[in-house]
Amino acid sequence: MCSTGKDVSGAVEHINKTIVPTLVSKELNAVEQEKTDKLMTNMDGPESKCDANAILEVSLGVCKAGAVKKGLPFCRHIDDLAGNPEAILPIPAFNMINGGSHTGNKPVRVSAPSCAGILFPGSYVC
Repeated sequence: MCSTGKDVSGAVEHINKTIVPTLVSKELNAVEQEKTDKLMTNMDGPESKCDANAILEVSLGVCKAGAVKKGLPFCRHIDDLAGNPEAILPIPAFNMINGGSHTGNKPVRVSAPSCAGILFPGSYVC
């Protein structure tokens, strides 16, 4: 196998050798998302070999495990973590690049008040 150093093996190694042992030693419960994230954030620093992708993936894994433990769909568990009493479905948004050198090629965010409202114009972008 040929590697350019941009694969995930470093992140996987960091998860297995550093993050998981630290989390296990703290005996955190899967529903303790904030404590878990704070611990991993504190592990990160300028001298650390922490990989933001590794931290993100472990955080998502803990979040999914917390949803399972609580018997909730993943999106409902995230609503609970965010303090939203009612389920809120995300509305997609598209980032488009303004064309032409006169525009400075600045990104333009396109959104709408409903899912159907944004999917229609987003599906016609050429």
